[in-house]
Amino acid sequence: MSQCLFAGGYPPREAPDGWYYRSFDDRAPAWTGVFFLRRYLLSQGGRAVSAQDAAPGDVVFMDFLGDGAFTHSALIVDRAGEELLVAAHTVDSDYRPLSTYAWRALSFIAPVP
Repeated sequence: MSQCLFAGGYPPREAPDGWYYRSFDDRAPAWTGVFFLRRYLLSQGGRAVSAQDAAPGDVVFMDFLGDGAFTHSALIVDRAGEELLVAAHTVDSDYRPLSTYAWRALSFIAPVP
């Protein structure tokens, strides 16, 4: 997810609790951790949006157990009618329908650079 945000122009921030990657051994928790990325985006002015308002470039966080723990994220790349299409890296996917994931809850964040 972070590579997509970075490639799309989202700027790194190197504060101790920032979002950056210098090397495998020198990266912020928000660069690789779903929980930390969600918290970071919200702390930087990202806004929660509804599924209906989600747009390409927004991030969707998925909770697979329904316990409030978002453990996977994907980038919204397009919309086909009401279906959101996403790109993700854990299982390489591009233009994958969000409905094909077995999520129980979703959280959508529109990042603000």
